[in-house]
Amino acid sequence: MTDSPLSNIQLKLVNSIEGAMEFKRWLGERRDILGFDTETSGLHPEKDRQRLVQIGDRDTGWAIPWEMWGGVALEALHNYTGEWVAHNSSFDCRFLQLHAGWKPPWDRIHDTLTQAHIVDPGRPKGLKPLADRLIDPRATAGAQVLTQAMYENKWDWGTVPTDCPAYWIYGALDPVLTCRIHEKMYPQVKSIPAYALEMSAVRICAGMMLRGMKVDIEHCTSKALELREWVLEARTWALAEFNIKNVTSNKQIIDRLLSDGVELTKLTESGKSLSLDKDVLEAIKDRHPLANLVRKVRRAEKTCGSYLDNMVDLADVNGYVHAQINPVGAVTSRMSIQDPAWQTLYRDDKVVRIGVVPSEGNSLVAIDADQIEARLMAHFSGDQGLIDAFHRPDDFFCTIGSEIFQADIKKGDFRRSLTKNTVYGKCYCAGPEKMAETAGVSPEVGHSVFNRFDYLYPGVKEYAEGIIRRGEAARAAGETPYVETPYGRKIPAPWDKIYPLVNYSVQGPAAEVLKRGMADIEAAGLSELLVLPVHDELVLDVPKEDAVDVLRQVEEILNDRTTFKVDLTWSGEIYEER
Repeated sequence: MTDSPLSNIQLKLVNSIEGAMEFKRWLGERRDILGFDTETSGLHPEKDRQRLVQIGDRDTGWAIPWEMWGGVALEALHNYTGEWVAHNSSFDCRFLQLHAGWKPPWDRIHDTLTQAHIVDPGRPKGLKPLADRLIDPRATAGAQVLTQAMYENKWDWGTVPTDCPAYWIYGALDPVLTCRIHEKMYPQVKSIPAYALEMSAVRICAGMMLRGMKVDIEHCTSKALELREWVLEARTWALAEFNIKNVTSNKQIIDRLLSDGVELTKLTESGKSLSLDKDVLEAIKDRHPLANLVRKVRRAEKTCGSYLDNMVDLADVNGYVHAQINPVGAVTSRMSIQDPAWQTLYRDDKVVRIGVVPSEGNSLVAIDADQIEARLMAHFSGDQGLIDAFHRPDDFFCTIGSEIFQADIKKGDFRRSLTKNTVYGKCYCAGPEKMAETAGVSPEVGHSVFNRFDYLYPGVKEYAEGIIRRGEAARAAGETPYVETPYGRKIPAPWDKIYPLVNYSVQGPAAEVLKRGMADIEAAGLSELLVLPVHDELVLDVPKEDAVDVLRQVEEILNDRTTFKVDLTWSGEIYEER
């Protein structure tokens, strides 16, 4: 490829003493930054093997088989004192920490996945696809060759020979691509405060993933068996009572509900058929026993498959689950969790939650940001009525609800939930119909509550309309509409919508508040206790005798009464057993 930007690179395999010495001589040359990467048999360092370590600069990449020549790689990792760069550094650092005993020098590590997210959070961020766009459209050619070789030889990532040219060339190219992407990306992010904040989150999340969360294997196994037995009984009952052969068949359920006089109006996103999503089932659960049964069956099967089974399968030999935490999981940089997807767990779930336990002799401390998006909406909109409501001693949603309904609203009153849906509907720029559907009330009630909210707190509507108006003007001028966060992150609108910018304007700063809080906890010397972030909540695994003091200290660290027009407060609980 003589006309390719990659035409002059060299890719080499260390498979002899001579090769090792050549690598060491190369390593002694002066350069600004080195890239590093790993090839592994899977995604979980606690269970999977490290197979290659790759090190390179913008022109040369080395693949080092770990089992035969790992000492060469380890010596380089320990002795090199310059800066490093990796793509998804927490993944490679965790493997190297567990399998090589390398303590990552985080103050000298950059991450091109993080850089790419800050520059354009809507763009694909895999290393090879990113290199295709930024370096050379043929950067993925090696991946295609390897895929074909693995298919033809029935290899997987754990069995492909390390000396297979398609494999080691594929691996050796990665640090080269990473260094070249860093050349392009780093100048765009180095002066943006969000980059330093995100790198601290990468570091802290890597530690949380290594520590993991302890689970009760016996509980998860027995509850999954119990739920599956109930599902079998439910299916048998549905067949006997309603002639439903498959309770997960939307068509069978919809046909029966319609024939029994249940009105269904909501359509799927394609608009071609009636919807039977969770909101629909929730709204009609008391109007037909089949609707409630389907809702419970779906939930039971998801509880088993997505959570209980996963927790058992993913647990290490000591009973710890090391969930995959993506510090920039959403376009707003809100974190996401997979394996298992604990962040999508039902809020009122009991079965899964009590399967999560503290370490021996410890308690779990969970601390949650209080109404953070609503508080940030009050701050950014500047609506004085909303700001004042947060400064009153009573529950915020009761205070707002009392003003909307002109009645004394207390916790437990369904109107409080309706008020809460309205406030967050405003944060997400949802309409009154959507709010009414979610709350299970009529569209007329939804419109009435929305209109009353707009009358009492006009600054929120003006704020949202201003964002949309500026976004539309930018798009009309051929520019990309975006909102900017306090840490300098620019979050662009989707290509076909403007209104999500309203939510981005509060969710992006909310993500930054959480990550700044994590960094402050680390600065206080408590980050070794952190084990999981979930939405706007942090979970810590703390020695029992220290739990009360740690909770008090973390609350003091996280509570912010000076930065915003309203206090950002956090509330925590101690869970001694589960």
